[in-house]
Amino acid sequence: MMLEVTCRNVELTERTRAAMDRKASKLSTYLRDPSEIHVHLRRERHTYVAELSARGPGQRFQAHAEGDSARTAFDAASARLLRTMKRARKRNLDQVHTHVERIDGFRESA
Repeated sequence: MMLEVTCRNVELTERTRAAMDRKASKLSTYLRDPSEIHVHLRRERHTYVAELSARGPGQRFQAHAEGDSARTAFDAASARLLRTMKRARKRNLDQVHTHVERIDGFRESA
């Protein structure tokens, strides 16, 4: 997993960077290898904006959030990205199970 962080008008502390690494490792469990996660942090007037983009082979996810600090903006964006990735994984698993039922010809009666 590769993590790339870009900051504009934001000072990135070691503590925030370590938190980003921890959250990125959680996010990478939902991506196929090799995966890469890009984080763009910027400050606009009185708010911080975090944009996350995660890529794996055949996968692409994006999330955007604003907050009072860089850390809160990143936490909100990573939570949105995680929710999106979980939803996509569930959708893919449901499609696989539906496909298997059609091949077998087995259909449960409701």
